[in-house]
Amino acid sequence: MSFPVDILVVEDSEDDTLLLLRALERNDFIPAVVRVESADALHSQLEKKDWDIVITDYSLPGFSGIEAIRIIRQHDPDLPCIMVSGKAGEEIAVEAMRTGASDYILKENFMRLAPAVVRELDEHIVRKEKRKIERQLIESNENIEAFLTVAHDDFVLIVAPDGTILNASGEVAAALGVDRDHLAGMSLYSNNEVLSAAKKKFMLEEIMKNKKSCSFVVEYEGRHLDCSLYPVIRDGDVVRIIALARDITRRRRMEAALRESELRLRMTLEAVEEGLWDWDIAADNSYYSPRFFMMFGYEPNEFPAAFESWRTFVYPADLLRFNSYINEYISEGKGQFSIEFRITTKTGGIRWIQSRGRIVAWNADRKPARMVGTHTDITERKEIENQILRERQKMMTILGAMNDGVSIISHNYQVEYINASMSEEFGSPEGMQCYEYFSNRQKPCHWCKNEEVFSGKSVQYEWYCEPKDKYYDLFAAPIVNSDGTLSKLEIYHDITKLKQAESAIRASLAEKDTLLKEIHHRVKNNLQIISSLLNLQERFVRDPADIDIFRNSRSRVKSMALIHEVLYQSKNISQIDFSEYVDKLVSHLVQGHLNNYAGITVRTDVAGIKLDIDTAIPCGLIINELLTNAFKYAFPAGSTGEIGIRMSRSGDICLLCVYDNGVGFPDTIDFTSDKTLGMNLVYNLARQLGGEIRVGKELGVSICIEFPYIKK
Repeated sequence: MSFPVDILVVEDSEDDTLLLLRALERNDFIPAVVRVESADALHSQLEKKDWDIVITDYSLPGFSGIEAIRIIRQHDPDLPCIMVSGKAGEEIAVEAMRTGASDYILKENFMRLAPAVVRELDEHIVRKEKRKIERQLIESNENIEAFLTVAHDDFVLIVAPDGTILNASGEVAAALGVDRDHLAGMSLYSNNEVLSAAKKKFMLEEIMKNKKSCSFVVEYEGRHLDCSLYPVIRDGDVVRIIALARDITRRRRMEAALRESELRLRMTLEAVEEGLWDWDIAADNSYYSPRFFMMFGYEPNEFPAAFESWRTFVYPADLLRFNSYINEYISEGKGQFSIEFRITTKTGGIRWIQSRGRIVAWNADRKPARMVGTHTDITERKEIENQILRERQKMMTILGAMNDGVSIISHNYQVEYINASMSEEFGSPEGMQCYEYFSNRQKPCHWCKNEEVFSGKSVQYEWYCEPKDKYYDLFAAPIVNSDGTLSKLEIYHDITKLKQAESAIRASLAEKDTLLKEIHHRVKNNLQIISSLLNLQERFVRDPADIDIFRNSRSRVKSMALIHEVLYQSKNISQIDFSEYVDKLVSHLVQGHLNNYAGITVRTDVAGIKLDIDTAIPCGLIINELLTNAFKYAFPAGSTGEIGIRMSRSGDICLLCVYDNGVGFPDTIDFTSDKTLGMNLVYNLARQLGGEIRVGKELGVSICIEFPYIKK
C-alpha cells in the first residue's frame, strides 16, 4: 500500500534530497516535496500550507538546522520535525532534541528514515487528536472537572492571568503536596520549584502578550516532563491559561538508550576489520558499513550502496563463479552464504575477499527478501596459503625426484604419500596400512619408531625388509599438517649392496687377520728355532765371555719372539698391549736369572699403553738390555734390591724408564764414550725411535728414554 505525504525539506543539497526521496519511495511512500534553503523561505512555506512533516539538515549555509527547528516550533509545536546530518556526535543529537526535533538521523543511515517518518506521522495524528480533545474540554467548562478527574497520568493545571490556580489534576496536587480541594486560590508563584517564580511569571506574560501556545521540557526530581501552555481567549483577551504536562521519562530513557546503542553500533562498525552489508533483495538497495567501502579503497559512501556496485568490483576471472554461486544460493534460500573471490580496488590493486551471509527475511511468496553478512579481507591469508602451496609443490617435486624411497604416514598408520621410487619398489599402497604395505603384517611392527616421531623427535635406524630381503637406512621425522596434526616423513636409502660389501670386507678382514696371525705365529716359531739353535750352540762354547754373548743374543731373540706371540694371541694385530708384553718379558728374564738373583724384586708400571710393532720391538729390546744389565751389575752376588720398569704417555710423548736401587755405576764410566755392545744397542734403538736418553746416578741407576708416540 502506498502512502502520500507532504514533506517540507530544509536542505541545500539536491543530491541529499534525492537520496532522502529514494529512501522513502523504497518504503511505499509517495512524497510531495518542497525544498527550502533559507529562514525566509521556511517562514513562507510554513504560512502557505499545512505540512505533514518537516525534514531539516543540521548544517546550512548562513542558516542552521537548530534555528530552523525553533522557527518550526514557533509556527506549530506539534508539527513533526526530523533532523538529518552527515556529522556524528551525541552532543549534536542532544541539542537537536532539546530544541524540539522529533528525531535525529545520520545521513549514512537513511534506512532509519522511513520508520521514523511513519512513527512521527502516527504520533502527530495522536497529538492532533489529543489537542482537539483538549481544546474541546477547555472550551467546555462543564467538562473541565471531569477531564481533571480522569487525568490520572497527566499534570493539568488551570491558572488565571495573574497566576492564581483555578483548578488542577490530582497529579499536580500530589506534586505540590496539598489536597486537590485546597489548590483553588493558591498562587502559582509560591509553590513547586520545578520552575522558578520569575520563569513562571515570564512565561505567563509571554502568553498574555503573544496569545500563542508554547511547549518545553523540564526535569523534576529525575523525571522529564513534556509541558505545553495554551491560552483561553475570549473577546480577544486571555482569560485563563491551561498547562498540560506528561511524564516522558521512560521515553527519554529509551531514546537515550537507543542513541547510545546506535553510537556503539556505529563505533563497532568503524572499529571491526570486517565490512558489514545488508541487502534488501526485493527493493534492490543495500547498506554498507564504512569498513566495507574502505576494503575497496574508497571513502564511506563514495559509491552507491547497491548490490550492482559490489558486483562491478568482482575480478573478471571470478565474476562467472560469483554470479553462479549467489544466484544458486538465493534460489535455494538455505544455509549460509560463503564464497571467496578477488576484487579490484580503486587504485587497480587485487584483494582477496571472503564474503559470508545469510537470508534473514522472506516475502509473502516465501522468496528471499533480505540478506545480511560480512566481508573479510583474506589477502594475507591467501598469500601465505599460496606460499605454503608453492613450497609444498616444490617439496613434492624434490621428494618425487629422489632416488631414495619417500613415504608420508599418518598417526593411524595410513599411507598418505609415496614417491616414484617407493612405488616402483613396493607398488601401490591404496587402502593399505603401512605395516601391510611394507612388511605384509596384520598389525603394527614392533620396531616402528612412531612413538618417538609423534612426540616430536627425528630418528635414524637400520631396517631389514624381510619380504624384499633388503636393508634400508631409514630416517623418520615429524611433519605438521595444515590442520595441526602430525604425520611421519620417512626416507628409505637402500643399503643392501653396502651391507653385502660390508660382509665381504668383514670376511676378507677376518681372512687377513688369520693370515697375519699365522705369519706372526710362524715368525715367532722361527725366532724360537733361532733361540734353540743358539742354545744348542752354547753347549759347545767353553769361554764364559762367549757364553754370555750367546745368552744375550738368545734373550734378544726371545724378546722379539714375544712381540709376535702377543700379536698372534691378540684380537687387534695392529697394536700391542705393551703391559701384557712387558709382564711376559720380565717373567722370562727373571726365570733366566732366578738362580743367581733370587733376592731381587722387579716392579712394572706400564698399564694402558698400546704400541704398534715398529715401536714395540725397539722398546722391548731396550728393556731386555737394560734389565739384563741391572741383573748383572746393579746387585753383587747375594744382595737384594729392586728393579723397576715404568712407561707413561703424555699427549704425543712417551717416556720409558728402567731404574734400580743397586750399587750404581762407577764414576770412571762415561756413557757418552764407554759403550758396551748392549749400551750401543740401546743408543741405536733410542735413535731409531727418535728419542733422547737421560741417565740418572742417584740411589742406583735410572735410564729414561723420551720418544714421540706414533699413532697408526
